[in-house]
Amino acid sequence: MHERRPEPTRRELLLAAGRDAFGRMPYDEVSLSEVAQEAGVAHGLPFHYFKNKRGFFIEVVRSLAEEMRIAYDDLNGLPHGEALRAAINRHIDYFEQRPHVLLGPIRSNLVTDSRVRDVFEETRWDGALAVLRLIGIDEPTEGIRLLMRSWLAFHDELLVQWILERPVPRPALVEVLVAGLTSILGSVTLLEAGPGPDLSALHEQTA
Repeated sequence: MHERRPEPTRRELLLAAGRDAFGRMPYDEVSLSEVAQEAGVAHGLPFHYFKNKRGFFIEVVRSLAEEMRIAYDDLNGLPHGEALRAAINRHIDYFEQRPHVLLGPIRSNLVTDSRVRDVFEETRWDGALAVLRLIGIDEPTEGIRLLMRSWLAFHDELLVQWILERPVPRPALVEVLVAGLTSILGSVTLLEAGPGPDLSALHEQTA
């Protein structure tokens, strides 16, 4: 007998509607009243729970990060190359469906909002740590952390341009991201003593 899932709270309904709204439209075009209507709750509830649109967007970004963490859970234990490619593909899927979540903090007045920027960076780094764990790096050194941040910048800019223009096939995009990660992390031996991580499995693709 299946355990019955609890009904979502009004706050959860708002966050779900917010993920959809901020994913489909630029930040400046999202109306909290319309989000409340979509969620089926009173129009004043977004302000009750989140104070303002900025506060609501911050919590939506946090809830997106939690969704992404859950999406990675079943990849643990797979071969490193397979897990990495699956994670990148899921990430692309997510932002193909919600492009403005990725573009919002870059292409609107949010770019100057330090609080939004901090939360966005925090969620990006959580995702980076999840990727490192998938390829067997559970405790990254300072050098690995530095290089991983550079890969994040490369990843985000490449993904933004691909979503906007689609200049190359998606499988090629995935392989460029894998190759970039392998190359960047492999250069850690230039920063730190020691052999560096074994990344040979990342070159292996599954059929």
